[in-house]
Amino acid sequence: MSSPESISAATQRIIADPERLDILINNAALLLGLTLQPTGATDAILRDTFEVNLFGPHQLLRELDPLLKASSGRALKMATQVAMLTQLADPHSPLKKDICPAYQSSKIALNALTVLFAKELAASGAKVNSACPGWVPTDMGHEELPDCGDAVNSMTPAEAVAAYLWLTGPGTDLPTGGFFTGHEAVAW
Repeated sequence: MSSPESISAATQRIIADPERLDILINNAALLLGLTLQPTGATDAILRDTFEVNLFGPHQLLRELDPLLKASSGRALKMATQVAMLTQLADPHSPLKKDICPAYQSSKIALNALTVLFAKELAASGAKVNSACPGWVPTDMGHEELPDCGDAVNSMTPAEAVAAYLWLTGPGTDLPTGGFFTGHEAVAW
């Protein structure tokens, strides 16, 4: 997601064959500068993180927009509860100790972009949402679960996928422009 040329090449391949796109799931993320305070986050950390977490997903969805509109498709962006403004502003939040300014800022921006794309694609019937699977043990979400109380759940990658497939399903009654944990829309 950090290479505009690679994204364009991929989108051109998708556009050419099969000329249809029903579901687009963006699970790209870069987490740099974990535990850095904002003053410690260098410009390079911010730029690299935003490139993968925001600019790449924006380019991908922008270039695939005609296909999603044509098929009334679904786009799902993976976000995080540690990037909810409501959590960041709450001094009593169980996530208050999670500090990663580049990651958190980029995922907040991704949620905003999700809402804006949802508005733009609404007339076509396409749905755009973001979701937080909680702490998933992956290369980035290592097996050590943070001490976040009940604020995040731990899921396997397969459980995380299963938890959010409903947002990519058929039907006109699905939500759009929301941020979800499980089946619950949350304020971010």
